[in-house]
Amino acid sequence: MRPHDSTGLMTRIALIFGFGLLCLVVLVPSLLVLIQTVFSVQEGAIQLTFGHYIDFFTQIDSYLIVGRTILFSAITTALAGTAGFLFAWLSLRTNVPGGKFMVIAITLPYLIPASFGALSWALLIDPFSGLINQWLSHVLPAGALNIYSFSGMVFVESLCSFPLAFTFFYASLAATDPVLEEASHASGASVWETFRRVTIPRMLPNALSIVVLLFILGLESFDVAWFLGYPADIKMASVEILLLARISDQPDVGAAAIYGLLMLIVVLIFVRLYRRVLMQDRRLIVKKGKLYRHSPFDIGRLRWVASAAFYLLIVLGGALPLLVLLANSLDIPLDSLSRYESPRFYYYQWVFDNDESVQALVNTVLIGLGGATIAIGLGFPMAFLFLKAKQGFRQAIDYLTFLPFVLPASLSGLALLVAFERTAIYGTVWLLLLGFCIKVVPFSIRNVQGVLLQIDHDLELASMTAGGGLLRTIRRIFLPLASPGLLASWLLLFTVFIRQFSLPLLLATSDSPVMSNLVFREWAAGNTGRVAVCGVLVVFVSLPLIAVARWLNRQKSEATTGPKSRY
Repeated sequence: MRPHDSTGLMTRIALIFGFGLLCLVVLVPSLLVLIQTVFSVQEGAIQLTFGHYIDFFTQIDSYLIVGRTILFSAITTALAGTAGFLFAWLSLRTNVPGGKFMVIAITLPYLIPASFGALSWALLIDPFSGLINQWLSHVLPAGALNIYSFSGMVFVESLCSFPLAFTFFYASLAATDPVLEEASHASGASVWETFRRVTIPRMLPNALSIVVLLFILGLESFDVAWFLGYPADIKMASVEILLLARISDQPDVGAAAIYGLLMLIVVLIFVRLYRRVLMQDRRLIVKKGKLYRHSPFDIGRLRWVASAAFYLLIVLGGALPLLVLLANSLDIPLDSLSRYESPRFYYYQWVFDNDESVQALVNTVLIGLGGATIAIGLGFPMAFLFLKAKQGFRQAIDYLTFLPFVLPASLSGLALLVAFERTAIYGTVWLLLLGFCIKVVPFSIRNVQGVLLQIDHDLELASMTAGGGLLRTIRRIFLPLASPGLLASWLLLFTVFIRQFSLPLLLATSDSPVMSNLVFREWAAGNTGRVAVCGVLVVFVSLPLIAVARWLNRQKSEATTGPKSRY
């Protein structure tokens, strides 16, 4: 029996309802943005117009902004993706020193949100007051290193994307049986020849999916583009959307929507190419058997170079930005870190004594708690229905749950601005909560699917045979077994909510302040100490949540597959 063989009328109704809800969440934002580009409101009347397209395609700046955004995303994807794949392979397959610790060490740079990473590097490599430029003033001319440049943006964005790339590639390689690599090496091929002719082709489908995700994140990157690019007049599409929709003296949502629409088209082209390659590429497929402990490949003296390079990236992407945030939050000058300076806590006192900052913190936590709960609460039944669906229905749901990954956050925020501009929830925390849920509920569905797929279908059949109905089977079988994975997903989603930056800037107002707005305003006012306190709070709130989520995922893996054998 297959899961859909036992579905009844109520299950089919639930499938239709769930599919309709997915369409509402995923397709409506794109349609609203598309409509906004061809309609305008003049003297209270809605009129059809192509003026926004004419203005866009007749201005050189439009081509420069779109081209720069695509180039920026492509370069950062290549750098972060290559580094992530290489170091994940080195950690799992070779005798590189500290390889087993790499998967733990990568948590440190992952804790630093891109916004605070960009702010930290702005303090370090500012052309006039940056600490690194001061240290090199006797060697290089003044302002030789400038973080406010395209290369500086690429450097910081690559550091921010590297932990995500490493984590995805590590998980993919860890689930791949190394039998072909062992066979290649036993046949006389060198380590690097095995890596080039076996590992890379075999990992190509998974690698393409990760590359597409990194490319999407690069396209919608706002934090680095705003804090490092905008001061140097290096505009990106995500920044232009915010400027046109919210910050401009005369907001033009239609013009902003065109940038969002073009970003969506570019991403869909890449997703289509990825799907085509995935369907055609069937090279080096092996039926996965029981994994065994393989002997690490010896890469000679390069293992020390590889280990040093990895931990240098950890320092640059995690330890150094965190040190900068801590020093500024305690009002300790960066150039005095080598001598003792007593810490001062008045920036922390300001955060907890100021009514607006306290409200921003409370709103951020409430949105994180509510959003993560709603996302998992909707994700579990939708993922369960996905398992019960027939093949054609399942493919449609799979496409729909993939599309939110390609919807830039700025595009989703813009659609919500258009849809709820004249409603009661406009400018409230509820609109923020809705925006976050639209962005992450499909991600929750895909994550919960992975949890449920690890539960043997025979348990469901045994429950049904013993007289248990569908609801009792869910309550007595699926929920207890899936609870560690669901809790881990909830914790990770909570950290995603509290670290989000671009979406709140589009949707939040002075009546619904959140952490992002507070950071945005205080940085513009030059209050780096207050900004640093916000960054430290985000990091130290995220740390225990991510640690518990990793522990739960490990417990779930051992409960499903059993403890790892020594042989």
